[in-house]
Amino acid sequence: AGAAGVAGQFVVGADENPAAGDGRAAVGARAERLLPLDPLAEDGDLVVLLALGELGGDAGLGQVDEVAGVGALAHLAGDGRADVERVEVDAGRVVDAGAGTAPPGATDLGDALLAPGFVDIQVNGCGAVDFLRADGDDWSVAGRALGAAGTTSYLPTLCSSPAHRYPAALARVAAARGIAEGARIDGVHLEGPFLGGAPGAHPPALLRDADGAWFDELADPHPDLVRLVTLAPEADPDLSVTRHLVALGVRVALGHSTCSLDAALAAADAGATIATHLGNGMRP
Repeated sequence: AGAAGVAGQFVVGADENPAAGDGRAAVGARAERLLPLDPLAEDGDLVVLLALGELGGDAGLGQVDEVAGVGALAHLAGDGRADVERVEVDAGRVVDAGAGTAPPGATDLGDALLAPGFVDIQVNGCGAVDFLRADGDDWSVAGRALGAAGTTSYLPTLCSSPAHRYPAALARVAAARGIAEGARIDGVHLEGPFLGGAPGAHPPALLRDADGAWFDELADPHPDLVRLVTLAPEADPDLSVTRHLVALGVRVALGHSTCSLDAALAAADAGATIATHLGNGMRP
């Protein structure tokens, strides 16, 4: 099914091991696409990922509305297999789920495992594709590879770069969004250049203090494209840019930082909700 959402009834095949649950937890979950993953199949079974959740939705970044983990949707048995189940999807949302015979016209997935897909919010590239430089069919090549490994949506993550390279990179992502095959592009993660004392692979010469005006000029041509920004509290000492990003609906992650615990807590109070590379290169 396409990225705009799936609709219809889907039946998961029978297994000799019954599974518990009544399906109510799945109702209300978002269903963006069905993606067969042949590399994960065993003994001829089809593995299907139902990409759930809306990035930045009410349940939070990458979380799934009303679904508590893998198995709430397909009622997995203890050995990872599923009983006969049906799932009804309308306009990209799960509207009903449970055991029993599905109405005529339902899509029979056979002896399949139905499970939420992964949402990758920090991925700088895939194989030979560097997302800072990716263009044209590069996005489908990467999307198919990510999908084959279980990722159904992702945020191409751009590392710290010369300032003049960002506009073209964002324009290329915007052009590919909704068109590229495989895993869905849900927006962009800017990992830098507002980083601090633990730059890691980011060239220190490319780092800069957090600048809300610079961000606005960069992001304005592509509304809602930048969904996540990793910054270091020491690059935003008064936390004004953190608050500005949060007010725009952009998630803020702390990373590449040598800030104190108090500074990190202050950033969290200002709206930062995620950590990138937690503990990697940071002091105890």
